[in-house]
Amino acid sequence: MNAKIETVIMCTRRMRKMIKFYSDALGIGPFLAYPDEKHMGCNVNGVYLGFDSAKAVSGTSEAVTIWFTVDDLHETFERCLSLGARVRDAPNLKPWGDITASVYDLDGNVLGLVHRKRNQFVSGCDRDSEEGADRVDDAVKGEGC
Repeated sequence: MNAKIETVIMCTRRMRKMIKFYSDALGIGPFLAYPDEKHMGCNVNGVYLGFDSAKAVSGTSEAVTIWFTVDDLHETFERCLSLGARVRDAPNLKPWGDITASVYDLDGNVLGLVHRKRNQFVSGCDRDSEEGADRVDDAVKGEGC
């Protein structure tokens, strides 16, 4: 199966503030609005990111998690905090070499940030085996997996 994220829609009661937050934090946009401004969205490298006005949605909305690959994770993370986001997970190096972090945006949705290491998957990187654990330790040091 070849699946990829095509569309992400988040509900908000603060449309303009959310659009400004995501535009400023990630440098995306421009956001296009429907005439009634109950929906705004933009294309982010082939994935449509949209926001629906909470007034236009029946029932209650639940928090959404959305992940973005970024070039400079630490800079993006700090920029999100300066724009009013709250820390969920501080930047950390994963055993396979990726650096991840996440924040809560202005409406409490989880905004995940990831900087991917190239060629991250090597056979034998099974954390549950002694040899695999050693190879995962090497990956954290930038040697191996």
